[in-house]
Formats: sequence, C-alpha cells, structure tokens
Amino acid sequence: MNENLKNSMKKILIATLAAIMITGTAGIANVIPETPLSGVSVNAASASDFKTRSDGSSGTAVIRYVGSGSTIDIPSTINGKLVTAIGAVSPSDYNILGCKSGTYSHMTSDSDVKLTNYYPVDHNGNFGLNPRTCSITKVTLPNTVKDIRKYSFAYFYSLKSINIPNGVTSIGEFAFGQCYRLKNITIPASVKQIGNSAFERMGVDEDNGETGDDVTIKIYSKNINMQYVNIFEGATIYLYKGSVTEKTIDDISKYNIQYLPENNGSKLVNNQGVGGEHMSTWVNWNNITVKSSFKGEGGWKYKYSYKNDKDNSWVDLAYTSSSSYRLPKFTKAGNYTIRIAAWDRNGEYTSKYTYLTVKQDTKQALKDNGSKLSSTTISKGQNLTVSAKFTGGVITYRYKYAYKKNGSSSWTEVKQPKHDNALYSTDDNFTFKLPSQSGKYTVKVVCRDGKGQSKSKDMTVTVK
Repeated sequence: MNENLKNSMKKILIATLAAIMITGTAGIANVIPETPLSGVSVNAASASDFKTRSDGSSGTAVIRYVGSGSTIDIPSTINGKLVTAIGAVSPSDYNILGCKSGTYSHMTSDSDVKLTNYYPVDHNGNFGLNPRTCSITKVTLPNTVKDIRKYSFAYFYSLKSINIPNGVTSIGEFAFGQCYRLKNITIPASVKQIGNSAFERMGVDEDNGETGDDVTIKIYSKNINMQYVNIFEGATIYLYKGSVTEKTIDDISKYNIQYLPENNGSKLVNNQGVGGEHMSTWVNWNNITVKSSFKGEGGWKYKYSYKNDKDNSWVDLAYTSSSSYRLPKFTKAGNYTIRIAAWDRNGEYTSKYTYLTVKQDTKQALKDNGSKLSSTTISKGQNLTVSAKFTGGVITYRYKYAYKKNGSSSWTEVKQPKHDNALYSTDDNFTFKLPSQSGKYTVKVVCRDGKGQSKSKDMTVTVK
C-alpha cells in the first residue's frame, strides 16, 4: 500500500471518529470523502481480479472484485464460463467488494463483517468505511449478465458510471443503495423485476443538502412493479406513458416525469388511402407515402431512410419536422426496408421500420371491358345503376362516378353514402338519381387501380 493511500485512510478514520464524538452513531454511514481515494486506475479484465461461484450448469456469478483499479471492467467469460450474474450467491446481501456496507482494510473474510441498522461495523463493533468502496468510480458489465443481485453495488460511494446491459432481467434489493455520486442510470427493456429500495438514496447525499433534482433514471421496460423501489423525490424519470412502470410508482407527483417516445401507428399509405406496415408498389412509381405517428413529449423531428435488403446500405432521404413524406420512385425491383427515425423535444430517440416490395410491371394496361348503364332512357326521379367493368392494371380497383348535362362543361361528382360520402370506393355497381330535368346526360365512371393509373368510360342516358 503506498503512502498516499495510507494517509487517505487515516483521514477517513479520523473523520469517522470525530463524527461519532459529535453526533453519535446515527450518521456514520454517510461520512464519505469529497473525492475518491487515490489509486491506480486500471481496467480490470483479468480472471484473477475476480472471485466467482457457479450460477448453474453453464454460467458463473461474479461475487468478489479483488483487483486494485478504480474502474471495474468485468469480462464476459471467466475460466471458460459466461458471466451471467453479479453479486454473492450466499449470503446474498454482500456487495462485490466483500462487505455489506464498508469495512476496515484489515477485514478479510465474511465472518469479520456484520450489519447493524445498515451501518458498517467490524467484528469488534467498531464503525468504519472501506476505502475501496470510496475508490471505485466506474463499472462496465458484459452483455452476458442476466441478474444483478441485491446489494451488488451498495455503498459504492464514488461510483459515477455503470451500464446495465440489455439482457439483464432482474435488479436486486438495494443493488445501488447509497451510491451517492451515481446521478444517471438507464434500465433496459429486458428488465422484468427491480427489488425493494434498489435505488435508495442513489445520487443523493442528503446529509450534505443534496436533493434528487439532478438525478435521472431512464426506464425502457414497461412492466416493472415500482412500488417499493424508492427513488429520491425530485428525480427525473423517463418512462412510457400508460405503462405498468408508470402506474406503480409511489406518489408519482414527487418526480419530474418525462415520457419516452414510441411508435403509435406509423405506416405506408398508397394513393388510394390503403395503408399498412408492408406495402407493394411498382418500378418507377412513386405512389407511396410514409405517415409517421409517435407518442411522447412531442416536438418531433424525423429522418426518413431506406435500404435494399440485398445490399444492406442505408440511404437517407430527408430530415424534417413533417410527419408525412412521399417516397421517391424505385428503379429496381426488390424488397426494401423503410426506416422512420424520430426525436422528441428532449432529444430522445426511437424508430419504426416498415417494408416495401417493389415489383416489375408485367401486367396489361388498365382498360374498360364493358361498363354499362342499367338503361339508356329513364323517367324523372328514376334510379340509374352504373355497372363498372375494367380489366388489366393492378388489383385492387376503386371507382368514382360523375355526370353532366350535355352542353355543360361542369361535371358533378357523386358522393357515395355507403362509404362515408367518399368519392372513391370499391363498389363496381352504384345506384343514384340524376337531376329531375329532362334532357340528355353523360355519365362517367372512373376506375383507379392499385398502381395509381386511371381509366374512364363515358355513357349517355336520356331523362324524360
């Protein structure tokens, strides 16, 4: 041990004893140094830096860190086994430095440590802080970890940074309790359970007048019961609106709640108004529009991109505040992925993928194939039925009906009551009434196919 470290440890013991004399034992656990103790900052990646125990047939649990660095970089495999858990197997309330809270440096075994009202004591009943819990500033966990057990990082007083990999399913009781300098943490969507008091006083040294106002927790999991997790009031919590996570937070009004962005029905839509997540079009046609819909804090910015699934290279199309974007013509047949990237006013990001099949046009041209009227002569007020018949083009067909009195240049388009008074519908037989004025009329049926091309047929009828 170097002289600087010895001197720092002595200062801590003196401060601790002074606190005992002044305030008694009640506040001892919160005596922490203003800066981490000096030490060599080395990323730990060697198996010799860790003690492990079997976590099943194929996994191993890291139960102790015995390295000397101020940053802990846990490898994904140790001694040929995947690291699947962090924290003691038995007993389960020790942190990974081998102590329940903090200990004197001479404590070397579990039997030297006991817990009295959550304060660190040695086997003689003396209070103290483990200098090592004051020196760790950063922990990096591998993506193989599934379980962060209770007390794993409790009392890591100087910890400022830790990642929780997507794949972790549970975070144990008091796992980050009293990590006073850990102001930010992100919970991935894979987490299903968080233990009681997991973030107790995380990021907040209350005895030094700190509040939760500068603590931020982002929770990407929607189904966590947060009832007893105990986040300090005033913290900013990012979560999904209407989720179980939101609904189970105790006294949610105490927090600054920010809603994470999520897709709310973004889709592709063709010229006929037909939409979905997977649409089809034709080479050299630009009849597809992206309709973006997200929910969250608002203030959206979008980036539209696509890639041909064969070359897997993204092409950016536009960065805009518009939620509607018309896709360009695709000159090659194939399957395309359309990406809608969205950022809210907080800079939080999400995305939605839709899919477009572009086909080579081998169909015949759209044409009339015998559309007709129910009669060429009708009485005033009599119904007239138009039977539309077209072939070629691309299914599905949609029809529009119109008429004008001969000699007039103005067409009257007929609304279709069965389809919310729309002008186009899939009805190829449509009955309506012409004006109660005698004379000759021209009736038009317009057919628009799935490719967006249109053909029409004009027919003449006399009203007597």
